[in-house]
Amino acid sequence: MQPEMMEPVCPVKSAVDDVLCELVKTIGQRRYDHWFYQKTRFSVAAQDLVVEVGNLFLLNWIQRKFRPTLQVCASKILGASSTLRFELISGEKPAVLETKTTTSSPGASTLNIFDSK
Repeated sequence: MQPEMMEPVCPVKSAVDDVLCELVKTIGQRRYDHWFYQKTRFSVAAQDLVVEVGNLFLLNWIQRKFRPTLQVCASKILGASSTLRFELISGEKPAVLETKTTTSSPGASTLNIFDSK
């Protein structure tokens, strides 16, 4: 089997890791590295998947191209009632785009993709 055809092996540490593993399995490592690696941060609070993005262009692109995929991945791992929220995390005026209004709990699990790999 060719390396690019092998299914990724994902170490399971948290719900965020599970969602990211599912995302890589769905879109492939190369597309994940191009659009998400060192450009996004993911966190999970209850059944909410929060995708933080560093610039407005990338935020809009990820929403247009990957929102359905991210929602499916979140639903598989966090449950059918999971929500997906996008946030802009740069020095620009904060913009929050949500599929549902949610609140973050103090014990939320967070994985900083900027420090991964």
